[in-house]
Amino acid sequence: MFRKSLLFCLLIGYSSFLSSQNTAYVVSPSGDIKQTTNGGATWSIMGDAQQTTQDMSFPTELTGYVASPSGDIKQTTDGGATWSIVGDAQQTTEKISFPTASTGYVVSPSGDIKRTSNGGVTWSIVGDAQQTIRDISFPTETTGYVVSPSGDIKQTTDGGVTWSIMGDAQQTTRSLSFPTELVGYVVSPSGDIKKTSNGGVTWSIVGDAQQTTEDMSFASELVGYVTAPSGNIKQTVDGGITWSIVGSASQTTDAISAARETPNSTENLNSNRFEETIKIHPVPTHGQLQVDAEGTTLNSVIIQSVQGKVVFSSSDFSGSRATLDISFLSAGVYYVEVRTENGPFVQKIIKE
Repeated sequence: MFRKSLLFCLLIGYSSFLSSQNTAYVVSPSGDIKQTTNGGATWSIMGDAQQTTQDMSFPTELTGYVASPSGDIKQTTDGGATWSIVGDAQQTTEKISFPTASTGYVVSPSGDIKRTSNGGVTWSIVGDAQQTIRDISFPTETTGYVVSPSGDIKQTTDGGVTWSIMGDAQQTTRSLSFPTELVGYVVSPSGDIKKTSNGGVTWSIVGDAQQTTEDMSFASELVGYVTAPSGNIKQTVDGGITWSIVGSASQTTDAISAARETPNSTENLNSNRFEETIKIHPVPTHGQLQVDAEGTTLNSVIIQSVQGKVVFSSSDFSGSRATLDISFLSAGVYYVEVRTENGPFVQKIIKE
């Protein structure tokens, strides 16, 4: 019974993890909302926020917020189908960022920061970034970043009260997205992508989206989206190195928001007991992958892409160790599910 319950919880969590990375929303300047659940390949009309929209933020797959230029805040809890007025930030609003369903931030063009802790109902002045703002991104409730149009980066670690100069992306910046506290991305109006892995201190060129870019949003460290003003959508699954056309929202697009990867989504799918006994290495790999299941027997190994497509499956094992040849796979991120007599185990890998 324990094994069945664990397997059910693991597979549901794993499925939800993959689903969240493939779910994103776009909004037009007039408030038309569209959603994708397949990584941008197709988009469905979800609803209408019925207000002029400046920015949008979806901290989960179903809960999202839009803000008007004057600070009017609306919320959806059903994936954009219906929207309710929840509050008024009472300031000119440039961008918004909600790291959780209840905690969010708005920033004015001049850097004034306001915060809500009750889902946008009430807003309090918390600080001043003291620079012209192009975008804002809070990966957690207390750690956030702002960027100026010229690429100057500032960070807060106390919920917007104080801000410190971190670095300079050294490019004209259209959008900013930090999926984690240390990993972040900026994009220029022409699609040039830069990445930081140390909280904005240093930035490196990683790729080029090769399109005019209106907005950008990363669901995780590796999976992200950019949208053109016309609604053309591109996706990366390797941290901005390569970008593929995945679809078109078929509407004028003001903002895009990818549903955030649930914290500890893959890490907490496995019990400590399995983490101690199953090892998958090396990561990253160039083609050979070693699976060691100490003290148990391998039953099967399944590898899926970030889109949830099974790209490798084998049950031809007779012991606790196996060497897999995955050299045929394209470079990118994959999820390896190892099934043993003790239960399943999932680990994220990178194929170079």
